[in-house]
Amino acid sequence: MQRAVPKLNRFAPAACIGLYAIIALFFWVDDVWHPEWDGAIYLLTGESLARGAGYLYQGQTFFLRPPGLSWILSFLAGEGGFEPYRVNLLLMSFAVTAVAAIYWAVRQSHGTWIALTVALLAGTSPIFAGAFNGVLSEFPFLTLFFAGVALLSPRRVASGSTERPGSRAPLSWVAVLGGALCLAGALYLRTVAILVLPGVLLLGWRQRAQRSRILIALGLVTALGAPWILFAHSAASAAPVPAEQLYLHDYGTALFRTDPGDPESALVDMNGWVDRISKNGERAVDDIASLLHLGDSNIARALLALLCLAGYGVALRRGPTLFEWLAPVYTALVLTYFTYAVRLTAPLAPLVYLYTLLALQALAGWAARRLARPPRPVVTAGLAGVLLLGLNTSKLPGPRQLTPAEQDLFAIADWLRENTPPDAGLLCNQAPVLEHLSGRRCYTFRFLRKLKLLERYDIDYIVFDQRNKQLLQAVNSGPTRPEVIVTDTGSRIPVFEITGP
Repeated sequence: MQRAVPKLNRFAPAACIGLYAIIALFFWVDDVWHPEWDGAIYLLTGESLARGAGYLYQGQTFFLRPPGLSWILSFLAGEGGFEPYRVNLLLMSFAVTAVAAIYWAVRQSHGTWIALTVALLAGTSPIFAGAFNGVLSEFPFLTLFFAGVALLSPRRVASGSTERPGSRAPLSWVAVLGGALCLAGALYLRTVAILVLPGVLLLGWRQRAQRSRILIALGLVTALGAPWILFAHSAASAAPVPAEQLYLHDYGTALFRTDPGDPESALVDMNGWVDRISKNGERAVDDIASLLHLGDSNIARALLALLCLAGYGVALRRGPTLFEWLAPVYTALVLTYFTYAVRLTAPLAPLVYLYTLLALQALAGWAARRLARPPRPVVTAGLAGVLLLGLNTSKLPGPRQLTPAEQDLFAIADWLRENTPPDAGLLCNQAPVLEHLSGRRCYTFRFLRKLKLLERYDIDYIVFDQRNKQLLQAVNSGPTRPEVIVTDTGSRIPVFEITGP
């Protein structure tokens, strides 16, 4: 029986993650692209890289996001652009590797079964499922990020060792260099990877024997990430102010200025920070509560908060890991961020599950001791994990159909290809989406920080894929020829051709 347990520990994780991979890649991959602003920019910049034109959007150097995902996508760009199924398959493959990386990272400190439960719960959670088939950097980022955390989080010394209880085995050079490379790669997918670096330093500094290795790892991450950070800073300094074609000028402006697109706008004051924390916190609580399917019950949400805090305390008592640095720091970022999106909470999903299970495990052990019975905390945590996994999988969405609004965007793009010259310049709301679908130069009127857009851009057509009363009045009074696109959903999209100066 004792031999059977190590075999089960060895093969069960591979079998479960393998089953997850089969289901994800054969049943959860859509064969259509769901039009979305950020995804369109990733595809356009990936296409630009594939052509050898550089990291460009709208003919200008793109510096707002790191080029990692665009570079990956560039390998899928063909003469006819991107095949949606291949793109979705690639990104869903990263969802699988993200689950494997989460398992690896949690296993270093909390053992096989807690790690496997946390990984599978995260991989089937509403937060993860909401990003399925999205052209987003989340899953590649989570893969490299948690792989880096796994490599730079030393294992606990095995029981029976001559080392003191709770001590950590020193990091090998392979782990140090591999972890540094993974975190540097994660930084090229999402700059937020930089948040974990102080935690790596603080955790590693506690072990005198490996301080030099930690410094080398951090030096390598810095050396590899610095070229992009310096380049982005230089490009942002030379960019027009305020931003017109993107909501942000850069992330520093978005975090600390009242207008995310204008670095010369006022700094966020105390009331502004309080307002951000209130709004982001309310939405984050909703999404975190959805991980345990708690609904709108305030009592249940308070209980979840207590469980997470208790589990965090259990983890600290066992010996802090990079998770215990990441949890409060990343939560603070989500709360104070200039905007909120559910996908931004993806790194927190495994931590919520981890701390909830650790708290339940500790609570079961305490209850068993009080009842003078042999403690079975692992069984309690396991049953809770199985119950949550069943709830997660029962609520996973099936293949998503195009919404009427998405169908309209495809219809508009078809009309533009048939009725406008290839070099036409367009003004619209969903500029990156329509540029990707139609192949025409597109600019947006979504961020009207200045007027007279027609004087600054070479515009031939204005497409009102979203109503804008101010612009519509200006167009109606100018030299234009109006048309209407009638879509299969019954929408009527006004289009104006500019016929004069």
